[in-house]
Amino acid sequence: MAPLFILYGSATGNSEHIAKDLRDRFVKRLEDEQQQSSSGTFDSVICVEGNDFKKKCLPIWESPPADGNTTNAAKKHGILVITSTTGNADPPENISRFIRYLKRRTTSPQTFSNCSYAVLGLGDTNYDSFCATAKLVDRKIGELGGSRVKKLVCADEGTGTMEEVIDPWLDGILGVMEVECSGRGTGVDDDDDDDADDAGGNDDAADNGKEEPAKEKDGGVTGEATDIGDVAAAAATATTATTATTATTATT
Repeated sequence: MAPLFILYGSATGNSEHIAKDLRDRFVKRLEDEQQQSSSGTFDSVICVEGNDFKKKCLPIWESPPADGNTTNAAKKHGILVITSTTGNADPPENISRFIRYLKRRTTSPQTFSNCSYAVLGLGDTNYDSFCATAKLVDRKIGELGGSRVKKLVCADEGTGTMEEVIDPWLDGILGVMEVECSGRGTGVDDDDDDDADDAGGNDDAADNGKEEPAKEKDGGVTGEATDIGDVAAAAATATTATTATTATTATT
């Protein structure tokens, strides 16, 4: 048996509230199973902000779940990530260290080989990088060996339909995780998961201590500089070109 892991990244509290609601649903589910003298895939839950992953989660993820004596016993650890995006496609401060770990080149490509996962993103399509952090998490965990059990789900505050997306996800995700982590499921075809692309953001922006309202920006924007250094270099090049043109005109 193994715990179910719920990680959240939240600037204004929405993702944290959803994560803790999901935790409470799991606890109720576990109590019901115990009353019926039955056993599920997970025997407990660990619900923490993303930055706590290194001490409370990573040491457990590194090894397969202990063998259980029941058919439903976990064959893989279950990870659920719920996160918004802040500022210029930056992660919320309380999940920023987890994001940097995922993006680090020295992180083992097999970090999540013992894990199955699903991601819920909160965003607003009125901004340029919609659910950028959730898209990055969904893609990187997969690249680092994780098995996706459900296509990335993004809830859009800009259309006023967040509850219509979040509620069905909450209602069904625990059952999906139990089936998939016990080895009785079929997983998700990654080729069909168009939403799992990285929408941008950078480590410096995630670690500068800035915490803006949890407004999201759309990851579909292309052809724009995404790093402050790129912008500065472009500006310097433009200034040099203008100076050279002026000098040539004066000489003529």
